[in-house]
Amino acid sequence: MLLTQSIDWKNEWFPIDDATYLNFAAHAAIPRVALNAVRLSAEAKMRPHIVDDQTFFSVAASLRDQELCK
Repeated sequence: MLLTQSIDWKNEWFPIDDATYLNFAAHAAIPRVALNAVRLSAEAKMRPHIVDDQTFFSVAASLRDQELCK
């Protein structure tokens, strides 16, 4: 199943005011969604002893479901 939605990509990045963007990937801005994913991952790794079974197994289960839908 393919979902299509219109995204205003300009709003997905942090504002870069009065700057010139050079294609220098090692020092480029990071999209908010990627930054939020990194934060959530780091928080989960700081306290692995409090992760419940549903959270631990939900990623693997959703990937299996996606594979079955192909």
